[in-house]
Amino acid sequence: MPGLIDAHVHVEFSERFPLHDQPELSAAQLRQEMAERALRMLRSGITTARDLGGRNYAALGLRDAIRKGECLGPRLLCAGQPLTVPRGHCHQWGGEAGSLEEALAVVDRQVENRVDWIKVMATGGMRTPGTNVEEAAFSVHDLKEVVARATAKSLAVAAHAHGAQGVVHAVQAGCRTVEHCTWIAKAGQWGCVDASTVEAMARQGIAVAPTAHANWRSKPMGHRNYTRMCSALQQLRAAGIQLLASSDAGAIPGLPHDALHAGIQVLAEMARMTPVEALKAATSASAAVLGLEAECGRLIPRLSADFLVVAGNPTEDLGALGRPALVVVEGRRVEPLAPPPPWPKVARQSRVKKFIYVSAIMANGKNLGDEVTESDVYKNWNNFGSVLEKKLAAEEYIKKSGLDYTIIRPVPMSNDFPRDVGGIYFAKPDSLRLRDSDVGKKISRDDVGLAVLDAIFNPKASRGTFELVGVAGAPPTPRDQWWEVKDGQKA
Repeated sequence: MPGLIDAHVHVEFSERFPLHDQPELSAAQLRQEMAERALRMLRSGITTARDLGGRNYAALGLRDAIRKGECLGPRLLCAGQPLTVPRGHCHQWGGEAGSLEEALAVVDRQVENRVDWIKVMATGGMRTPGTNVEEAAFSVHDLKEVVARATAKSLAVAAHAHGAQGVVHAVQAGCRTVEHCTWIAKAGQWGCVDASTVEAMARQGIAVAPTAHANWRSKPMGHRNYTRMCSALQQLRAAGIQLLASSDAGAIPGLPHDALHAGIQVLAEMARMTPVEALKAATSASAAVLGLEAECGRLIPRLSADFLVVAGNPTEDLGALGRPALVVVEGRRVEPLAPPPPWPKVARQSRVKKFIYVSAIMANGKNLGDEVTESDVYKNWNNFGSVLEKKLAAEEYIKKSGLDYTIIRPVPMSNDFPRDVGGIYFAKPDSLRLRDSDVGKKISRDDVGLAVLDAIFNPKASRGTFELVGVAGAPPTPRDQWWEVKDGQKA
């Protein structure tokens, strides 16, 4: 099948840190880290990506190095510094403009640095404190002038827009793609779709890169907003608006740059796309929107030999995208990332009778129970590597195992915490995995999650009885509470 296209990434930034709390690196260190991320993307089957912003044109340097064959990575289209209002979303990256004249100067500066796209922040952003995601950042008049200036330079404009009013302005101004398009209004409510704007998007051929990524499986925006976003995506699809596979990797702590394959599945589920529609959103349709239809996106003569072979039939099972057996970019074979191991049979054969599976990625303090900051939370995510993806896979396995189970998923960034968690303790502590969590010590949700993973994936652990049970009559567990385990009982 054709190589995958991620229509929205930030290669400059590491998923190990918050977007605006990245470590200071030397130019050489940054190039090395970016090259490593690019290679990881390529090995996962991503042969093309659109980078929508960074600080110092570092992504453009990587783009050129890949083109020259100095390093391996996806074909990159880069936007440079996004245009934003003073103190607006990602103003730290150098694209601030307080007037139309300054805005056009920012566009001209990007052109001088040989960008492939122009990015404009049409609303505030969730990851830039002090910005308003609900309000439009630019007037329609100024956005039209920006689009006109970009068009004169043969460049298209991608508009970051969370707020519904920002989406409306971006469409009226003629932006080529709308990023995120969450339609936020009414005190943070997602999915406040404007029907007339959807019609205009369809007429103008404007595409949407919703950045529905792998971590959305845990509904970090809350169940209600997740449901409303599903409805919004389904309305866009029904109107004939092209949705693009897009991850926002680099801007999302804990989301690896190589997780697009899982995001494609999330997008398909939310928008109710068929597997073939979802595949097109990540290949041929995306290439057409990005202006690459004469270069990649299809397996036909005269286009670049970008393709992958996967273990399975993705037109029936999108999960096959996560099992690349062969990756080729521009005719060059690349070693794929190792596919996940086959499901073990030991858990089904074990004496496990019931799971209460707690899935979350939280931070452990330097001393268990210590207070942690939001920054600490993000920084500790990486300690668990690909635990999130494994947890999600574990959930799917439990669902198919025939075991009696309950899945509870309190997640970061969500105020929609379940009320029925209750107290949790280990009926039989698992000594194989619970580091720093022996009987009598405090344990976190991560310890619970990791122990359950061991019960599922570790044959030695799975041969024993492993049971997590709710304490009868216990009150709901507060979001930040740690559990005290003492002699198998909740203290």
